[in-house]
Amino acid sequence: MLALVVGLAAFVGLLFGLFALLGLRDRTWGAGSLVLIGPAVDAALTAWLLHWLGLGPVLTVLAGSLAGLASSLFIPALLWPRRGLVARIAFRSIRARPRQAALMLVALVVSSSIVSSSLVVGDSLDATVQRQVDAVWTETDVVLSGRDPATAQPILLDAEFISAVAVEAMNMRDGEGLAVFDGVRATRALSAAVEGPNGRALPSVGW
Repeated sequence: MLALVVGLAAFVGLLFGLFALLGLRDRTWGAGSLVLIGPAVDAALTAWLLHWLGLGPVLTVLAGSLAGLASSLFIPALLWPRRGLVARIAFRSIRARPRQAALMLVALVVSSSIVSSSLVVGDSLDATVQRQVDAVWTETDVVLSGRDPATAQPILLDAEFISAVAVEAMNMRDGEGLAVFDGVRATRALSAAVEGPNGRALPSVGW
């Protein structure tokens, strides 16, 4: 996963560097290489750092791409005088119209926060569901259960049907000839209320 995330961020940074390089004139080999490779390196390092800090893959790639975009804008401004002149004109325009610049900045912050919060909520929900599944089923990969279509209540499966499914599952092999499943176990899932020593209780716990 780390290689995929860092690779995607570096690829997006490389695209930003390529677009920045195509818009430059009178470029040398060294400066052009820095403009092309610099955003990809910055994006990859940012993605690696955020992944190490535990950020989700989507946000990591997005943040790395933004770092590559910023790098593709700042590197030409430092190496080419014309780009530096444009940057100085932009700062003068911001000082001349502070209200418009502030409104634009607020709009960018609000829009980016909405997108980021939606991605954070999605990653948090996925992690919560994964932890709940791991807590209930531990190392179980496949669960076969029965449910009454009329009442939507769980029902007990027939013993012969369970035996047939178990035999067929244990006979399944992958491409290398190894067994797909380590074992099959027939269980009954129940719900119970649990009360702790401090008086707190959970009304429904899978067991």
